[in-house]
Amino acid sequence: MVIRRIGELADRALRRQGVPSDVRSRLELLAPPPSADLAELIGVCDRPDVSAFEALRERYAAAMNFDSGAFFTPRAVTSLLVRIAAGEGEQDLPVYDPWVRGGEMLREVGNLLGPESPVRGTSPSSEALQLAAMNLALHGQHADLRLSSARPWMEPPPEFRAGAVVMNPPFNRRAARPDTGPDRDWLFGPPPVHNDNYAWLQYAVTCLSPEGRAAVLMPHQASSSSDEREHAIRREMVEQGAVEAIVALPARLFPGTDTTVIAWFLSRPTETPKQVLLVDASTMVATQEGTVILSPDADTEIAQLFRARQDLSEGEVRRLPGGALAISVGVQRLRWNDYSLDPADYVDHVEPDDDSEPVSAISAFARLEQLHGEILQEGVYARPVRPQPAGRSLGALPDGWLRVPLGEVCEIQAGPAVSRLGPDERTPDGSVPIVMPRHLRQGEIVANDIDKATHQTAERLARFQLLPGDILCIRAGAMSQPTLVNQEHEGWLFGANLHRLRIRAPERVDARYLKRFLNLPSTLEWLHRRSRATVIPTINSRDLSHLIVTVPPLTEQQEIESALTLLDRQIAVHEEYVRAAHEARSLLTDELIKGSVIV
Repeated sequence: MVIRRIGELADRALRRQGVPSDVRSRLELLAPPPSADLAELIGVCDRPDVSAFEALRERYAAAMNFDSGAFFTPRAVTSLLVRIAAGEGEQDLPVYDPWVRGGEMLREVGNLLGPESPVRGTSPSSEALQLAAMNLALHGQHADLRLSSARPWMEPPPEFRAGAVVMNPPFNRRAARPDTGPDRDWLFGPPPVHNDNYAWLQYAVTCLSPEGRAAVLMPHQASSSSDEREHAIRREMVEQGAVEAIVALPARLFPGTDTTVIAWFLSRPTETPKQVLLVDASTMVATQEGTVILSPDADTEIAQLFRARQDLSEGEVRRLPGGALAISVGVQRLRWNDYSLDPADYVDHVEPDDDSEPVSAISAFARLEQLHGEILQEGVYARPVRPQPAGRSLGALPDGWLRVPLGEVCEIQAGPAVSRLGPDERTPDGSVPIVMPRHLRQGEIVANDIDKATHQTAERLARFQLLPGDILCIRAGAMSQPTLVNQEHEGWLFGANLHRLRIRAPERVDARYLKRFLNLPSTLEWLHRRSRATVIPTINSRDLSHLIVTVPPLTEQQEIESALTLLDRQIAVHEEYVRAAHEARSLLTDELIKGSVIV
């Protein structure tokens, strides 16, 4: 009887918040508790405590093992979104969250603008609305919370316009919507049926007042996806001036998932493209009781930079605490980068501070020269390489150097379909080897256990044959180092899960230099980041063609390759010296102990 009464009181309190509630029936499902436990429960209900609610909410989230549509948004992330979206907004207009989770977005509005600020929230989940209502009520904040469709863009538009929209919608969900009818009336173009990400972005903009701003969390991949519809929408958003800023956040901010997240800051379209502030805040990270969090004051630092974005000139780079980088990018460069909005595609080309990496490299090679002298005393020859500071400004390239998409440098050919070069086309009696991903090891083709095709099959698949100077990259599966094709591999075939890069103008680009560039850690990270988020990582030719390559003049490419080849030889000599020293020590130890030799 007491449990039922507690449920009735909870239902009444939630209905006063405008939220349908059925706590009573849920509590009646519980087994009758011992009288001591019941007395403790009544005492807790009589003394509501905000911190206790927060702890219970976190335990509830952990127990439920939520998917991307239900997990709660970390406090620092909600603070960042609300500070930027609502901090400069029209405070007499409501702040709207179209996918209420635990009320954390709307609660942050109360923290920033005061508990009387008008807020609205919708959700297809009555449980989420109840939890949000409890959260807001405990903080003395009232909200207009309502049930809605899981696809609100299919419903009539809201009767109000929001001064700000703040939202963490579910990621990568498939919409069960028709491809015709009113669903096609989109601001920037119809999103793909298989994914709602760009539907949420457009819905957020649709809900804004003329001067409003939206802050929407999206999976990282959405910022540079190659899906034709998403790419077309992203292009229109940029060209119509709807994108104000993109902020890449650290990985593992959301407990229970490794999904990396980007915050989009959007406005109503103006028909005029504008500079976009791109912030790579992936390094602004800290830990708290073993949990990854956004570093202290990161939300304030980024929000302050956003408010000062108009003071940034096109291409200007700003550094933030924790190694984060921001850059103001103009529409021409966005067009050149095929409308990618991934900050890493732009700040990856920003050089470190002038007094950091070059000095450490010079120090490292000074140490190498010292070791060189020691090695000479042991009879091992190696001429040291001595790098010098380039003496150029931050982010600038030397005269004559270019940055161009890989697709302009190379012809990119994906391997033949399995139906064209499958098991039936492979025979031990064949004469033409077939290179597969397993044969690419440490940057070399290792032709052990290699399948072969007949000469007739190779002629039929002539466009999949290899020439010296080609470069092979893995297309699907575990990504390994790109590999240069040598003279001995001429005429060989390559398999389905590989890409072949063939330089278009060998008089401009040296294949050995390009292989070095493709093996840079930053390039391999780019390839990993662009690999499609499927069970087997995959990168397609279109995505690969967007990789930006630094291209010096040919003579300087050859000088770079010569210096690095020399260093490779030195490493090989030193490694061989160490292996020989280990072997000599082992033999000497054995013979000294046996008395065979003396020292």
